[in-house]
Amino acid sequence: WSKEMKYHKNQFIYAKLPESVNPEFLKPDEVVAAGVDDFKGSFVGAAAQAADAAATGAGATAPSLRGGMVIQATPIDGATPRVSSTGSGGGGPAAPPPAVYGVVSGTAAYEAPTVPLPVAAPEPEPAGKPEPAGKEDAGVSLLSETLAEPAKIQVTWEFQGKDRFHAFGTDCQSYIEKKYQEYQAGSSQSRINVNTSGFKLSIDFEKMTQMKKDTHKTSSIRRREG
Repeated sequence: WSKEMKYHKNQFIYAKLPESVNPEFLKPDEVVAAGVDDFKGSFVGAAAQAADAAATGAGATAPSLRGGMVIQATPIDGATPRVSSTGSGGGGPAAPPPAVYGVVSGTAAYEAPTVPLPVAAPEPEPAGKPEPAGKEDAGVSLLSETLAEPAKIQVTWEFQGKDRFHAFGTDCQSYIEKKYQEYQAGSSQSRINVNTSGFKLSIDFEKMTQMKKDTHKTSSIRRREG
């Protein structure tokens, strides 16, 4: 693109900036920035030049803004402006002063397409709250849960003493029951070793007996439910 077609070199405010703060081409690793004071000076100079050109009718090209907008003298009495658009010449003489400087449209202004705002879909109405279950329904629900879950049976393993059966220690009750269930399912042998209360025992589920390993004394065992 030519220099005149580049916005930062053709726009009347930017065009007045010095090359040091508004170069035509940027170089790698070079930081260039125009400050507020640079723009103040540029604007004052550009506005003064535009005012002089419009007041004297020198025929200078009116400073243009982006989108085809130009700065020109507009007579207070509403007379036809001398310059109406970028690049178009006025046929009549310049309007007499006093004049007001402003922005007038030279070409059709660009209108951004209207984008409809998203509209949130209406939230569905909440379904009616279920009525609280009556006593009869609660009783049926409780009965169903009771039938669905089999009651856990308390199991106690015991061994034969001199005159009666005695329960094994609580440190081995669950272990013996677990091994017994595995034996019933065919996934474990009939004989297991148990350490309880300082004694080492050998329990045989097939014969339902126990033997103390230190004395080799054998006695009967039983599985009591409830």
